[in-house]
Amino acid sequence: MIQFFIGDNIVVRNKQIQKLIKTFSDSNTQIFYLNGDSNETSLLEYCGGQTLFNESVCVVTHSFLEDENRENFFIQEVEKLHLSETHFVFVERDIKSSTKTFLTKNKINIEKYFSDTKKPIQSFNPFSLGDALLARDKKLLWVLYEKAQRPDGSKESLLFFELK
Repeated sequence: MIQFFIGDNIVVRNKQIQKLIKTFSDSNTQIFYLNGDSNETSLLEYCGGQTLFNESVCVVTHSFLEDENRENFFIQEVEKLHLSETHFVFVERDIKSSTKTFLTKNKINIEKYFSDTKKPIQSFNPFSLGDALLARDKKLLWVLYEKAQRPDGSKESLLFFELK
């Protein structure tokens, strides 16, 4: 069995993975972890292997498909992984759309955990300097001038203000 957990919402994704791992550890399953540095053959080693003391095996991989060679290897060997008794859990930040369609065609479970909220981009408005100058508000003008000098402030707006 193959299962995918993808997304950038790490907190929710990891909670679901921990629930799944807890169910495996309750059922006398040996759990192995592979990181993104593991090679392809280490994944195949768990395909046919059985343990002496546990009933089944679960392999959890993190960022395994980030490398294109390993992704191509996975696509070639997905039948072998799918037919094995071992439960494979792939934890990825994101995967290619072509790989997603391949997984859905092969009826592999994909759980998506993407964050819905996007951080608002706070940008400096260069016209606010001119408005503060027109209103003769020295305090606001100084605060806006300091904001414009920050590294995240735009240099063009500061240059525009100094030329004005």
